Amino acid sequence: MRSHVRSAAVPEPSPLVLLLGGIAALVRRR
Repeated sequence: MRSHVRSAAVPEPSPLVLLLGGIAALVRRR
């Protein structure tokens, strides 16, 4: 069961994740 939840919680690397990471990096750089 845990495996199933983990798979759903961590899907393939989507562009949204990259976007969030970029925004966070910009905010941190500020």
